[in-house]
Amino acid sequence: MKEKITNLLEKTSDINDDELNSHFLNYICVLISGYLEIELDKIIKEYRKSNHCNSHECKDTIQSMGKIHNAKWCAMRPVFMNIDDKILNELRGTTQDFGLTIASIDNIVKTRHKVAHGKDVTNLTREILSADLNNINSFINKLQEIFKNL
Repeated sequence: MKEKITNLLEKTSDINDDELNSHFLNYICVLISGYLEIELDKIIKEYRKSNHCNSHECKDTIQSMGKIHNAKWCAMRPVFMNIDDKILNELRGTTQDFGLTIASIDNIVKTRHKVAHGKDVTNLTREILSADLNNINSFINKLQEIFKNL
């Protein structure tokens, strides 16, 4: 899905109509938010099968938990804390600015929410969405690595 989003972002430079471009960027924002939720769901589903989950006190909570919707950091953080403290420590220890990553996640989810509820979103640019996508993708990759090592 990341490749599809990246390809669509590249195509925005070909759109000469500002209004059409704005709507297209809003659509891409929704796709990035969906990408984040899908990847989080995959990570949690895979974790549910792991020995760590099956032998950990979080097992019942994680097994009964649904998908993380509106995956802002404030929704993810308690889930990660419930699983293992080292998840947050390792995420914060990433080489890139963790605060910037969280800002990208929250920006995408909040903007997707505005788009979904018909609010006017005209502040998106190709550069902003590309940066947010890169930060989110790095976050997902790091999270996958952390969960594999639990």
